[in-house]
Amino acid sequence: MNWEQKARLFRSALHGALGGAVDPSVRAALDRLAEPCGAGERLEPLEITHSISPARIAVDLREATRGDVLSRLIDDSGTGRDSFLHMFAALPELLADGDERVGGAWPRYPADARRPDESVWHRAALVSALVACDGEPCLLGFSLDPVRAFAWSGRSFLDLWTGTWLASYLAWVGLRTVCEELGPDHVIYPCVSRQPLFRQWVGGRVAAPTVDELSLPGLSNRIVALVPQPLADSLAGRMAEAIRAEWRRLTSYVTDRVEGDRAHWEKECDRTWEFAWEATPWRASGTQGLAASYRECFERNQRQLSEAVRRLRAPRETARTCAACGRAALPHGEPLCAACLTKRLLPRADLPAPLGEVFRSRCALADDMALLVMDGDRSSGLSGGTAPGFATWRDVFHSQAGASPEGKRWVTPGVHLFLSEALADFGLRSVPEVLRRYGGVSLYLGGDDVVALLPADRVLPAAQEIRDRFRMGFVVRGADGRIEECPSSYRPRTGERLLAHPGKAGTTSAAVVFRPGGGPLLLGQARALLDDEAK
Repeated sequence: MNWEQKARLFRSALHGALGGAVDPSVRAALDRLAEPCGAGERLEPLEITHSISPARIAVDLREATRGDVLSRLIDDSGTGRDSFLHMFAALPELLADGDERVGGAWPRYPADARRPDESVWHRAALVSALVACDGEPCLLGFSLDPVRAFAWSGRSFLDLWTGTWLASYLAWVGLRTVCEELGPDHVIYPCVSRQPLFRQWVGGRVAAPTVDELSLPGLSNRIVALVPQPLADSLAGRMAEAIRAEWRRLTSYVTDRVEGDRAHWEKECDRTWEFAWEATPWRASGTQGLAASYRECFERNQRQLSEAVRRLRAPRETARTCAACGRAALPHGEPLCAACLTKRLLPRADLPAPLGEVFRSRCALADDMALLVMDGDRSSGLSGGTAPGFATWRDVFHSQAGASPEGKRWVTPGVHLFLSEALADFGLRSVPEVLRRYGGVSLYLGGDDVVALLPADRVLPAAQEIRDRFRMGFVVRGADGRIEECPSSYRPRTGERLLAHPGKAGTTSAAVVFRPGGGPLLLGQARALLDDEAK
């Protein structure tokens, strides 16, 4: 499917979500999903509910109607790729800043008044991706490894940040391949629209990221995408090759500073990364639609992907081991492997923009601060719908909708899009705001993980506030950047953003390592404390 067709489908799906006429292929995709939803009726007041946790807000739209807001979606710039990316990435933000009636509620404006937990943007993305799969939808799970050995080893905080940022950046390179070949609507996890590197890639009317935003490592090593089954394996192979090529480019900036044989160095650099992927067909179960069978498909995909990761190459035995990560060290100079030596040298290499600006912004990290490590406790329970307190159908339906299905809400692609966005809003928008107020610096903010440096006398109140933020269902980021919990009755204003966080169904654990008087810290100390004690 070309970009012009994708733009037409996305626009039609947006029209349909707001009560307008839709393309027959869009209607067919919705019929295939067969997820409980509304019948197009208007319910008052407009509500927005939470896909993961019991949370709802009533929204005062200043007499705006679905017909009024529909016209706002027609604003378009260009055709084909530009048109699609404008609607996918720029339009929600432009409307939030410019529409005085709906304002900051636009990012979460519901596609269905009766079941208002799914936004118009998620509905349109899912429909356009499903139609593009041409009757053969497939979940592609992709993993970049070994991230923990690479990113979370080091003898200084700069080593740790460099490792997490490089791993996050290389994950973006894999994601970029999906975005370029199929479109960002095909990505289920992580949430690409919130990523600074994605915004930089889109350009156009999307707000350009700052250097501080680009320096946030916010991507995990796992990717989940909805792709056409015949393309899944070849696409994953191209994702892996794109990452390899970018890693070779990065290591080339430090080659001249490496002792010993250059051919051996390049061979060792090529051995740094391994990849695993699994493609799982997504088929309807019995007489029910695709939505009812999604959870089983997702869990099978992730289980098989984890097994594939475990089968990756075992560490080599060597007489000289890396002082930072324990892998095979280079035969000359400081006892570091090729990956850890790259981490050590790259921040001070002569890098092109914007990489140079990003690394220079972190070169002054101090080693005399406290290290905070936080991690979600029930990640699989949130993604699988089994966490205590996970939302029921009654929680996600409008309070005036009457009868609703019984039991827990199904886990669908829409739920995973919601969770991905909630985690991104928490990690990339909410946590940095807390860290700024407490004088902290982020080392990693991906998924439900937080790794940060803070002054020793401020780390505990900051950790408590971050924990409380994680458990909020909805928050509002004001035009001044401050973030507060959203009241149950919300009147949106321009310049604001209504954001979702994981909510009450999610909990976190934390560990803090203090090192008075300075000196390097190993993240392993904090991880052991987190895993063995806090959890």
